[in-house]
Amino acid sequence: MIDLTATAFADEEWVKLLSREHCVSEERVIITGNFHRTLKINKVDWENYFADFGGIAFKQGKEIEILPTKVGGSKVEIPEWVKNRLASIPGATYCITERGGQYCFKKLALIERPTTIPGCTVVDSFERDAVRRAYSILTDIQKITYDSVEQALSRMGELRYDPIAPFEEMGGRIGYLARIELLDGPTSTDRDTVRDYVRQLAETQLEDGSWESNTVTTAFNLIRLAETGATLREGPVEKGVSWLLSTSEPLGFPGLFMVSEKLVSQFNAWKEKQERGKSARPHRKTTDSEAQKYLEDRDALSSISAWPCELRLTWTSGIAIEALLRCGLHEEPRVVRAVNTLLKMSGEGNWCGCGYFDSRDRNFVAESTEAVDFDQVPVLTENMPHCLDWFAKARDIARLVCDNHKRYALDVGEGQALLMRPFRSTGECSMVVRKALSFHPKHHGSNFEVNAALLCTWYQGADGAWGDAYRSTALGLLARIRHPLSAFMILRSIPLLIREQGPDGLWQERQIGKCPPLAKAESTFIILRALKEFDFLDALLPRYAVRESGRKRR
Repeated sequence: MIDLTATAFADEEWVKLLSREHCVSEERVIITGNFHRTLKINKVDWENYFADFGGIAFKQGKEIEILPTKVGGSKVEIPEWVKNRLASIPGATYCITERGGQYCFKKLALIERPTTIPGCTVVDSFERDAVRRAYSILTDIQKITYDSVEQALSRMGELRYDPIAPFEEMGGRIGYLARIELLDGPTSTDRDTVRDYVRQLAETQLEDGSWESNTVTTAFNLIRLAETGATLREGPVEKGVSWLLSTSEPLGFPGLFMVSEKLVSQFNAWKEKQERGKSARPHRKTTDSEAQKYLEDRDALSSISAWPCELRLTWTSGIAIEALLRCGLHEEPRVVRAVNTLLKMSGEGNWCGCGYFDSRDRNFVAESTEAVDFDQVPVLTENMPHCLDWFAKARDIARLVCDNHKRYALDVGEGQALLMRPFRSTGECSMVVRKALSFHPKHHGSNFEVNAALLCTWYQGADGAWGDAYRSTALGLLARIRHPLSAFMILRSIPLLIREQGPDGLWQERQIGKCPPLAKAESTFIILRALKEFDFLDALLPRYAVRESGRKRR
């Protein structure tokens, strides 16, 4: 069922639909597809939602439930009574919803409802046998302004509990940073704690300036030092930076970084064989030891993802470049080479996780003197008939979504497609690099920043949730992308923030797959950073605005 002729909604109606009062249902769409003779759940969705099922079966009752069976796996024939009850025809659209561990099979109806509310707005209303998905898009991103976002924010409601109060007495680095950024500044005890923290990091630093001779570990520790106020002039920072800059560069990828000198040597040997015309492939998979090392060293406030898909080249470079840019080294020749290489690799704003690629002729040239230009690519959407943030032809979705999965596109006629599951590919690799590049002084206001905001829209679901990305992950990145579209995506997350806030004021994120969520304090601090970056805290927490009025706003 696709209705492209429905009348427009007034802005006030969309705001009401997105508001706390409307978002009372815990039901959500988790899978969409088209009716065929059988239902087959893809591997990723099976692992995320049905991992404990031996197989699946349909149950007839008030709703059409999907239940576990002992055998059968992820594929089951759709019974005739299901097809008749939903009045389905081949090619029609269905969805699977989840509510409190109950899975239901329903018909999905798409209804276009134009509005001038900025960005893309999608609202699901749930019925017994159907989900009605109303969607709207404002394709001209130049019309998305902070004023329009603030008008919608004013009708969203307030947080039920104070999320800042818990940080007043909280210890450790999180408490220290929260008091600097959200409260009245550090206490004398905080200053002593930070001095001890920096001293302990320095004591574990090797004589050559690295930590454990590992690029990721060293970069993360430099970021930690920068977060606590250390500067390039301080010994541990200067030594760590010198070591990072002295590491070998992979052939064909000027300026970039790899985890260890051993890995660079292996990679370069493979590239040299290629140049001599010999058959050779690099080892593409991340070893368990590398992944475990990353997870042990991961900085919750710096790393954009909870899980590494590849640590070989792009990931490592993003984390190292973030560390160097935080130290103010954007004019350092290697940093210039690295940023230029990443820009050339990306094109529109996406990166391959491993960066190896299968092609034999993938090489880049980036001289130290070449100026960094974040405007070298045009903005992805220019009010085209199909918009690359949500609306695109199937081939565009396949080009931008990881693994080229066209199944994320749902045809809506007239040569257009609606990306129904934008968050199925969270693009961890791209998120790490986007956040790193946001620390470059030329990034803000550039085409690349606009594209970063547009590409982030692919991760957000219909209800404002972020699919396979943790909420703090997504909002932490958006806080670095200073564009009204970023503000709108955070705005669309607010109803869930209001609904899911705990009585202690903090947010506990649900575990996604095998990826461990952040501790409540860390996740909450990242969320509050994002809300403050766009001045949302005043509206959501009026007592915070009163407290802030007595001192200079940051």
